[in-house]
Amino acid sequence: MSDDELEHQLRSCLTRAATPEGNQARSGFEGAFDKDEVLRGREALVRERRLMKPATFLQELGVTKQALSKAVKSGRMFSLDVGPATYYPAFYLDLDVDRKQLQKVTQELGSLPGWSKWQFFTQPKGSLGRRTPLEALAEGMVEDVRMAAQAFAER
Repeated sequence: MSDDELEHQLRSCLTRAATPEGNQARSGFEGAFDKDEVLRGREALVRERRLMKPATFLQELGVTKQALSKAVKSGRMFSLDVGPATYYPAFYLDLDVDRKQLQKVTQELGSLPGWSKWQFFTQPKGSLGRRTPLEALAEGMVEDVRMAAQAFAER
């Protein structure tokens, strides 16, 4: 199975898992994911500080709550829910990545759910030489990452 096919199946599975109908018995690839397993994985991201609580994120980013809210509303940043709590990706604080370029790429992803955006940024892409978009941005591959984001958003 190609990376693109695997990525599509994973995204479909996660989307189905978020709906009541999708939580019914599943077989094959989709059956490998259950809500508890997904939640444990997301909680691990919080423990690893790959996801940050809003107050910590604001402090480290050095912006106001209003500025963050404006960035999220404009699509330049996004948040993620882990259980009942909201978190922000720590990669927005990565000094190896130009934040303005990262925000432009985030906007390319449009209205996709936060977890789909997370998946885009953190999973290697064949079109980027098996780099994650974050790695590719750190290497200056801005246009390639923007094109990958546009393709990802169109699926």
